[in-house]
Amino acid sequence: MTMFLAWQGSEVRQVEAIGDALLVRFSAASARRGATDHFGHGDEGFLASLTVVFTTAHAQGDLSSAIGSLAEGVLLHEGQSHRHLALPFSLADGVEAELVFRNGTVLQIQAASASCALGEDKRFFESMAC
Repeated sequence: MTMFLAWQGSEVRQVEAIGDALLVRFSAASARRGATDHFGHGDEGFLASLTVVFTTAHAQGDLSSAIGSLAEGVLLHEGQSHRHLALPFSLADGVEAELVFRNGTVLQIQAASASCALGEDKRFFESMAC
């Protein structure tokens, strides 16, 4: 069964620039287990301790305010718009992302690549929302 990351509804713990890399660390990443990336089909829930790494990255927006719940997000790669991404992922040859936080912060990212792998803590917490 495939695990999918959804930007919208994810909780960002920190966005940090380290050298030319930008790390988006989630405290609770909105996710779904299923065969397709269509939310509403499969088990919806959250993953903890997930990090998306953008390399050779440039960001516009206030990194210190880029925390909390995402109202929406999209990653653009090779002309395709991704609101959900199968995990793990590794995208090269240029990516752009826009993350819109519920606190009003908008973060725009241009990078050479983006990647995300499940860390040591691969636990999936199923949503109990009705």
